[in-house]
Amino acid sequence: TQSHNLSYGGGTQNMTYRASLGYIDQEGIVKNTGSEKLNGQIRVTQNMFNGKLGLSGNLIASHVKDQRAPISETGGYEGDLILTALKLNPTYPIYNNDGSYYQHSRDQRNPVAMLDLTNDLTETDRIIGNISADLEILTDLKYKLNVGFDRTVAERRVNQGHQLTYLTNKGEANINSITVSNQLIENYFTYNKTLGGQHRFDFLAGHAYQKFNGSGNNMRVFGFEVDDILYTNNLQYGNFSNAETSSYAYERELQSFFGRVNYALLDKYMFTATARMDGSSKFGENKKYGSFPSMAFA
Repeated sequence: TQSHNLSYGGGTQNMTYRASLGYIDQEGIVKNTGSEKLNGQIRVTQNMFNGKLGLSGNLIASHVKDQRAPISETGGYEGDLILTALKLNPTYPIYNNDGSYYQHSRDQRNPVAMLDLTNDLTETDRIIGNISADLEILTDLKYKLNVGFDRTVAERRVNQGHQLTYLTNKGEANINSITVSNQLIENYFTYNKTLGGQHRFDFLAGHAYQKFNGSGNNMRVFGFEVDDILYTNNLQYGNFSNAETSSYAYERELQSFFGRVNYALLDKYMFTATARMDGSSKFGENKKYGSFPSMAFA
């Protein structure tokens, strides 16, 4: 594993900034496997109007490449690369006299062939952003706004060479892609007041909204017979009569209204009352919201 990080930051009395860049390269235990990650982050804060308004922004972006071998769920019901290497007759050769891979039978696979003739790469891009503002309206009254988003796009491409004799439809290409996003906005007011040195009040009231979107596509093409190409980049060489495709998409929403009252007497007796209404697009039309009140004493 190798890891490299570079960061730079600075600022003034009312503003700060920081930027960082990182790279991680991790080789897998199994040959031809590993993970690479490149990520960057920028954060800025700003105070204005004699500290009555505070702004902050944060942005994170990353790109990840995962190279896999045919192990676990990608190994098939006859066993993955590790299991095959453990149970195979050690006297079997790796190659035939003509240089091709020796493959005794479909259920006794050549683990070297499985490793060399499979290319399984997943690339993931993710970006996370957040902007917030704190405003002091009055001495005891404050308002906060927070807006955030999170978006991930991932694609997995799997190529299995036609020389693998356990493939029933010769060479195979799989392309699976997914896009997921999450948006959030929340804002609330807080009010703190002390009366006569004995009564202390703390009020909070706010609203939150969150939206989720997701979609995906899956494609599986069989019947490749050519060499020295990535099937996923040359689907036209496959047999589309055996192709399998599917797709999906969804959208979900959450919305909440909430409030809280804290009261303290003589800094000894404390009362708390909270109430919130949460709604979801998953709920039925006749009951979109649920109410959740609570009280406490200490």
